[in-house]
Amino acid sequence: MKNTAYLVGMLLKQFLSGLGEVRKAISWEFTKPEKLMGQSPSVREIEKMLSTVLASFRQAFICIDAVGEFPVKERWHLFDSLVRLIQRSLGTRLFLTSRRRVQREMKQHLDKMDAQIVSIGSNEEDIRRYITERLDKD
Repeated sequence: MKNTAYLVGMLLKQFLSGLGEVRKAISWEFTKPEKLMGQSPSVREIEKMLSTVLASFRQAFICIDAVGEFPVKERWHLFDSLVRLIQRSLGTRLFLTSRRRVQREMKQHLDKMDAQIVSIGSNEEDIRRYITERLDKD
């Protein structure tokens, strides 16, 4: 992953697929003369566009896997951006996955939204049983 603007832009692109008039309005934002001169939209501008698109849906889900793989320096910006999006888009739900090492960071940021964090882990017996079954098949 590159940065927060890239990820939020990809979310915008995914939600835009299939939308008519809203899609045209958003496309205009990316083709304004200043944008064509090499100035990319800021994270805040992309968030605003995504909020507009999310308002078109009764309910939307944003799922981001492996948040821990996102660059550490950008993670705080990502969490701030997601919090702002969810606060503006009441019908939108957020589902993130990550390794345990990122859980504390997520909790610090997402507590602002009264988020529920569920920790799921494997247990040693499950791993042992899986390996035994795989070895038996080979």
